[in-house]
Amino acid sequence: MWMAAGATSSRAGSSVGFVNPLLMRLGLVPTLAVRGRRSGRWHMVPVNVLELDGARYLVAPRGEADWVRNLRAVGTGELRRGSRVKAFRAVEVPGEEKPRLIEAYLERWGHQVRSQFQALPNPSAHPVFRIDSPETKAKLIGKWTIIARAGTGTGWLAGQSPRRA
Repeated sequence: MWMAAGATSSRAGSSVGFVNPLLMRLGLVPTLAVRGRRSGRWHMVPVNVLELDGARYLVAPRGEADWVRNLRAVGTGELRRGSRVKAFRAVEVPGEEKPRLIEAYLERWGHQVRSQFQALPNPSAHPVFRIDSPETKAKLIGKWTIIARAGTGTGWLAGQSPRRA
């Protein structure tokens, strides 16, 4: 039997592939929308948003997933639920802050994600992003500055000309 990469033959795994898009479409779960780092197309995935000490966070239970790589590259995204859309800027949390956030995340959603954390027990394997307002438009990546248009998920490297629309 042919299966897509990362697919599972279990009944539970196949039902997730059907149920998650339905839950997102109905607005029953928060959905992360982030532009693809290469294609620029919107990609959506259900997420659990951790609220702790007045800040909001996205935790990657499956580690270096595509949404993580896209969010790192683009730096902005949207949280959607039903017809509500909230643009944000993502700031990756440094390693020393992760254990406290992951502990709170597991306390809240451990029943859903514990197996992913057992498969990847090291906190450094789980990227965590703080969700900030989209007003901040510049992000340093190494020696490059990414200039992003707030809320659009698009941008260019400093020193390059933006593409004409």
